[in-house]
Amino acid sequence: MSALTIHTQSDLLSFIKNNLQGDKTLSIRGLAGLCGVNDRAIIRGADFHSTKLAQKLSEYGFEGADLARNGFPAQAVWLVIEYFAYESKAKAEGAKHIARVFGTVGIMHTFEQLTNQPRQIMPTHAEALRGWADALDEIKVLAPKAEIADAFVLQSEGTITATQMARRLGTSAVKLNAFLRDMGVLSKVIIKPATPNKDYSEWYECKTVECADDRFRPIFYITPLGQVKITELWEENNM
Repeated sequence: MSALTIHTQSDLLSFIKNNLQGDKTLSIRGLAGLCGVNDRAIIRGADFHSTKLAQKLSEYGFEGADLARNGFPAQAVWLVIEYFAYESKAKAEGAKHIARVFGTVGIMHTFEQLTNQPRQIMPTHAEALRGWADALDEIKVLAPKAEIADAFVLQSEGTITATQMARRLGTSAVKLNAFLRDMGVLSKVIIKPATPNKDYSEWYECKTVECADDRFRPIFYITPLGQVKITELWEENNM
């Protein structure tokens, strides 16, 4: 299967399963096929072919010898795809296609399917509204009624960015994300964008947007439920 024929998560999952090295890592040949390059363009022997690629992966603790021997986990797969799609001089059409269609979040979610752990599905707008009464019952009476009313308006209107959420709480997006990492809501692995852990996936909704540099970037928006829960968590910790 050519990378250019991969258009759905099912296609991508099938490709990964056919090119596994171990239970949850992609072989170097599989990764090369996904990028549309020769495997020696990634690693030659035990060393990365490109100094820039080596630096990119080493920043996240990945070494060429280990990846060649044990295969590429999800994060390393995305870093290599991103390199060939946007940074390498090679005409890696496969990498560009995969990056545009899936982005880092799509890659991570597809690898999650290898563990047979079902991905949590975001509630529909109607389901979120039906869940509002339950959410209110769980909230301690810590906030003024005006704030609860404001949360209800947000529940009706939709999602907001981390910057907007931080502004509501009187802080910055950087400090808010650091707090949410400490609380276990966001992954402690520093990748962009800040990614929620599985137990908190209903607090966020991922949308892929096209940036000015023609790259497609995933952005996590905070759902109405997440807005209520994060406010509650913030106040419980006297922030």
